[in-house]
Amino acid sequence: MAIDVKELPTHNDRLFSVWNVIMKKLSLLASVAIATIMLAACAPEVGSKAWCEAMKEKPKGDWTANEAADFAKHCIFRSDDE
Repeated sequence: MAIDVKELPTHNDRLFSVWNVIMKKLSLLASVAIATIMLAACAPEVGSKAWCEAMKEKPKGDWTANEAADFAKHCIFRSDDE
């Protein structure tokens, strides 16, 4: 029983296969990064009226310390000129 050398994968075939796997993973990572950036861009600016309303709707237990401080500064102690 002879092995046909043409049926064995070549070094280039293996490199091409590895390259494809790497490129698929990089494409997925880039897609996730772009989607994250786009979603973050949709969030209202901290201190805006929309942000204050969104924070009022968010459960207080889910607030971070920074969010609580910003809420107090911009929503509770807001000056009229803002």
